[in-house]
Amino acid sequence: MNNSNIPNQEKSHPAFEVYKVLDKGFIRLVDCMPSPCDPNSISADDAIAQMARVSYGGGTDKKRDNSGLINYLMENRHTSPFEGVVLKFHIKMPIFVERQMSRHRTSSQNQLSARYSVLPNDFYIPNPDRCQGQDVDMKQGSCGHLSNNEKISKSINEESNTSYKKYEELLEMGLSRELARTVLSVNIYTEAYWMMNLHNLLHFINLRVSPHAQYEIREYAEKMRETVKRIAPITLNSWEKHVQKSISFSKEDMSIIKECSNVDIELIKNKTEELGWSKRKTDKILSKLNSLS
Repeated sequence: MNNSNIPNQEKSHPAFEVYKVLDKGFIRLVDCMPSPCDPNSISADDAIAQMARVSYGGGTDKKRDNSGLINYLMENRHTSPFEGVVLKFHIKMPIFVERQMSRHRTSSQNQLSARYSVLPNDFYIPNPDRCQGQDVDMKQGSCGHLSNNEKISKSINEESNTSYKKYEELLEMGLSRELARTVLSVNIYTEAYWMMNLHNLLHFINLRVSPHAQYEIREYAEKMRETVKRIAPITLNSWEKHVQKSISFSKEDMSIIKECSNVDIELIKNKTEELGWSKRKTDKILSKLNSLS
């Protein structure tokens, strides 16, 4: 693995663009099933529809185009067909970001080993603007401006260099790589190949682009979303519409809404007709609204 430089884009399709992330990191798609570069292969969106239609067998009319079918699958949480598309990424990231990514156990990954290799002197140094105080509302987050942020960023850089010098000294003294690495901090960069099916990847993106996620992992998740947009644009659009930008209510939420709402069912019906909604889609929203009356 090349730990110092951002690799060149290896394939012509835009999905394989190499994205620079943070100060020294990157993320790139290295493989995908189905492959957008194979002229004999169907697209990822078509593969999802194809996998869904096998449920109906032969002799069944094709009632929806692929876009309509994908919307139906996403809206009704029929997830299996989305698992038939698989993406594999090559990622260079700070170890603390990798630890967060490895919490998503539906991924398959293999990481650069500091037992086999000597790690390069590549540390993530947050720029001064990123050096913020502790968020008092979101206990795990950061926010606000610190007047000494430049000093803090410089201090992180100095401590990182100090730990790396100690790492080199221990190696020169003959200590094994697996023990010498213990003096290194979690802002040192590592690399990994990281693979996940599309259904689980969209779930990962949903969690990791959230404002509640740490800024550094959000940066990687946003690049993954951009890659998915280029691999399966219909699916991503449907996911944004039916999952990411939708909301749900608890039973307690519903009881409060029911007490406070006054829904005009006829007005809603007229509006859905004006928008050209299908009967199925109209019936579904009316069923939801009727539960509030």
